[in-house]
Amino acid sequence: MICLTIILCLLTAVPRFVNYSAADGLPSNTVYAITQDTDGVLWVGTRNGLASFDGSRFKSHKEYGRVNALAVDMEGRLWVGTTEGLTVMPDQVGHDGSAVGQDGGPVRALYADKEGFVWATVGDTLLLKLSYHGGIREEARCFYDKRDHEGDYPYFQIYEASDGKLWIAGRLVHNQYVEDRKNPQVTLTHWEGLLCNGSYAEKGGKLYSFEDHTSLLHTYEAGVPIPIGRLPISHARLLTDRSGNLWAAGSYGLGLVNTKKPEDTKVYKTASNELYCIFEDRQGNIWAGGDNGLSVLSSALQHVRVVSTAQVSALMEDHNGKLWIGTAQERVSALYEDSAGTVYVGLWNNTGWEVWKDGKKAYKDRLTGELPKEQTEARHLDGANWISDFLEDNEGRFWVVTWEGVGLNEWDRKARRSLPPHWLSPFRYPSAQADSNIYLSSRLGSRLIEDARGNLVYATTEAGLNVIDRKTGLVTKYYKGNSSIPDDYVTDLCLTPSGAIWAATRSGLWSPSGNHFLDGMLVQCVEADEKGRLWAGTEDGLWFVDTDGSTGRVPKELGFPSDIYGERVSCHLSGGFLAFGGAAGAASFHPDSLLSIKASGNLPLESLIRHRYRLNGGDWTEGRFIGLPENIRPGRYVLQEQSSDIFGRWDRGETKEKTLRVPQPLWLRWPFLLLYALLLTGIVWTVLRLRERRLLVKELEMRNRLFSIISHDLRNPISGSRLLSRQLLERLPELPPEKLREGLEKLAVSADNTSSLLENLLLWSLNQKGMLEPVMREEDLTALAAEAIGTLQNGEVISVDIPSGLTVKTDRNMLLTCLRNLLENALKASPEGVTLKARGKRIIIADNGPGIREEDPHWGHGLGLMITKELLDKLGAGMKMQNRPEGGLEITIDL
Repeated sequence: MICLTIILCLLTAVPRFVNYSAADGLPSNTVYAITQDTDGVLWVGTRNGLASFDGSRFKSHKEYGRVNALAVDMEGRLWVGTTEGLTVMPDQVGHDGSAVGQDGGPVRALYADKEGFVWATVGDTLLLKLSYHGGIREEARCFYDKRDHEGDYPYFQIYEASDGKLWIAGRLVHNQYVEDRKNPQVTLTHWEGLLCNGSYAEKGGKLYSFEDHTSLLHTYEAGVPIPIGRLPISHARLLTDRSGNLWAAGSYGLGLVNTKKPEDTKVYKTASNELYCIFEDRQGNIWAGGDNGLSVLSSALQHVRVVSTAQVSALMEDHNGKLWIGTAQERVSALYEDSAGTVYVGLWNNTGWEVWKDGKKAYKDRLTGELPKEQTEARHLDGANWISDFLEDNEGRFWVVTWEGVGLNEWDRKARRSLPPHWLSPFRYPSAQADSNIYLSSRLGSRLIEDARGNLVYATTEAGLNVIDRKTGLVTKYYKGNSSIPDDYVTDLCLTPSGAIWAATRSGLWSPSGNHFLDGMLVQCVEADEKGRLWAGTEDGLWFVDTDGSTGRVPKELGFPSDIYGERVSCHLSGGFLAFGGAAGAASFHPDSLLSIKASGNLPLESLIRHRYRLNGGDWTEGRFIGLPENIRPGRYVLQEQSSDIFGRWDRGETKEKTLRVPQPLWLRWPFLLLYALLLTGIVWTVLRLRERRLLVKELEMRNRLFSIISHDLRNPISGSRLLSRQLLERLPELPPEKLREGLEKLAVSADNTSSLLENLLLWSLNQKGMLEPVMREEDLTALAAEAIGTLQNGEVISVDIPSGLTVKTDRNMLLTCLRNLLENALKASPEGVTLKARGKRIIIADNGPGIREEDPHWGHGLGLMITKELLDKLGAGMKMQNRPEGGLEITIDL
């Protein structure tokens, strides 16, 4: 027989601390001072330097050495008191001001008053009144009294009471105060029995002090100290928070002081055995520094109460408000209380269940007996005592859910026996049975609830969900083959206040209405709170579905023992609380309280917030924005920074937008652009001038060449014609007719040459003016060649080899002029014979003359050749000249 222990407990609040140490970035584990600046950054003074904390990370400033005291003045400047003197940091985080040392020894305490002055105790006896005007300036000084001592005690304080007195406190200091702050002088008290007040604070209009030597807490009446009891804390630092609570931090821990009976003050342990300082930030968090780092007590982290650290397998609250916790060690699989207050403890591993009455185990039961013979899967009940759930329906019937056996068993509590099974199928489900609605889908039951209509809702681990109609007894089945249920393994069930059924499966949350959430997640347990929100324990933390359908994940860091939850390990508690558990323990919380946590600006919660940003509406980038990329183009950029709430919901967090401008580089600004424009203008002007000069030179060269060509081409025919005409006139009477005819023929040839020269000159002039454009048509090349030859003297010596019908697309007049000029030049060089032939679009003119001379590779200087080249360019044709091996010149035209 298994010895079962059920934990009966009341929910008690145990404060939860978050601890930071050198492993988290502190310069040292020994913390002496804490303050917060106007930007919300926490500053921590340690034995080995100063640290700033923005909630995400610590930034260390070890150059300060040992930091004993910190203060933030009215202008937001941070004053840092060290063993070497005093430093002021007037700028933001990371921008150090100049260090200013003070004579007399280390700075032990700092206080910034409401008038803008900072008070400092320096060394063992010096009190300074200081201000900052471009540097630290001393306004006044006086000396205070110290007591004989041994050792180094970091317990010093300057405290301003409501009556304006400045009290000087510490382990090494006699009781004394400054009343006249314009002309400060120390007034010593001579109270009997008070050696040294280590700390002061006010609560409810009363001044309290802690006597560091005796651990006595005092209050004052008519200026006289009255001991009210001994604190269970030594060397305490006192603090009154904004709610009016008095705190004490020192040796042995942190306590919320019971001012009526100080010895009953409950002390909470922190990471440090010895606390040296205590501070309340803007969010009401209580920070304490000591010999083992920094601890914070945040009200935002007290919404979750850990109720067990064992491997919890079942949870239930009884009618007395006591929480029953079943553990895996005792093999507890289910807990249930009926209307009579009897508790049923379901066990795993074929051991049945236990019945508890009045908080005591009364007896143990199990299912036994034979099943109908036609049942092929289960022949008897003895091995079916793997208990999954219990239910007492609204008609008073009692049901036991088992994994194997019948699955859903009706139990007679008085007779302590099971009733004949109602929905036990003789077949292994699923099967295509026409009457399958009279059977359950599986004998492997996991959970049973009653819906708003009194129907039984039965879950299985292999074949989905069954809803049994209370009137007809017929079964409606939901499984992957006939519905949208994401998984046939159903781990848990719940009803919302509106009566909706929700099933937790190994692939998400699902309702028979077709709604679904947390798709693909292994949901182990589910509860609906009083407002209809769903809470689901998964293997990836605790999730919730809000009433608007949004989902969120609850961080383990809020106080939960684990992010892994067990099957059906959840329950409702009184007052609207919920409890969830798993392998690492169980915790309870109130949904409204949990979701009311505001993380913005709360340093202990900052690490739970996700951040992302984007530029100009682009894609989101996870993480904090640290600056624009180095290679970004100059211009205007809209930066959107978004923070989620602590549950990962972006729409419930904060969104900030600002405009960033990336300036043009110096070399792209307008003075340089103007300089570039001037340089470019100068370069363009120079290029144009050089080009104009080259064109002018070229034009002059062409003009000289033209004049040379014209003078050369005109001089011979004109001179010859003049000489021949004079000779004919002088000798006309004595010339025979045949000689006269010969002379006249020579004059005609000279006239033709001159006419041809003038015609070429006219064509060149038109081409230079841009008035000569080709008109392309298909032309018969044979006819063109015949026309060109017919205009030439000695045309009969030109042999033609052109295939009949060969045509080319060209301008007739231009090509005709080119052929005539080239043939004319060829005849001059080779009067005895010229060849003209054509193949395709290629025309070849060959002569037997001297060819191209090496000293004149361009062959010819005539105007005809010049206009020929320009006309062929207009036609898009190429011309090549080369000497033939056998002698003579060959000109090739490619049309």
